[in-house]
Amino acid sequence: MRSSVSFLVDNARRLAEVAQTKGAGESAWTFMIGPEGGIEMVAGADEPLETLIMSRGARAVWRVRREASVIRVEGRMGRERCLIEQPVTADTRHAGLLSSSRMYELRDSGE
Repeated sequence: MRSSVSFLVDNARRLAEVAQTKGAGESAWTFMIGPEGGIEMVAGADEPLETLIMSRGARAVWRVRREASVIRVEGRMGRERCLIEQPVTADTRHAGLLSSSRMYELRDSGE
């Protein structure tokens, strides 16, 4: 059990660190590890973490929110939960979580 808590908290801390350093963009992200180990990122998802675990079969879920003065990371893995809150540092107070530039392109599979 200790290793699952450590995994959950370690990744929540890493996500909080990234949220401190990133530029303008979406201020709420949900990160999920799927049943087969794939990672999915969803911008602005507001579903409860428990719902995401049940509906998507996720092994672990973290929600990262940047608000005016605080970064909040909630994590859930099985019955384990964590919450990390830290003040936004002065040099990133007006920044979002991820860059606003598009780093992917969606194409129709029928091309």
